Amino acid sequence: MKWSWDDMDSVRKGKNKVYRVVKLLQEHDKPLTGRQIRERLVTGGYKNVPTANELANILAKNPQFFRPVGQVRNQSILVGSGGYINEWVVIPKDA
Repeated sequence: MKWSWDDMDSVRKGKNKVYRVVKLLQEHDKPLTGRQIRERLVTGGYKNVPTANELANILAKNPQFFRPVGQVRNQSILVGSGGYINEWVVIPKDA
């Protein structure tokens, strides 16, 4: 089963933004990084897209909806810089 708007009652702040991220991750069957999530929200025509910090808080502070499943290397322009970033999936509703 998929999450719906009625299931967002446990979210205290930013219910609309959390729902948009849940909906986006439910549509994609593969894990996405925070950057990929933001890119898809912007190209999907959403208004009021969460900033990188807001998105990090949404993903980290709502463990009932989101789970990190792996890490990928973050590419950077600077030589020797970069690190690992999490890939996220939405937890199935019936899990």
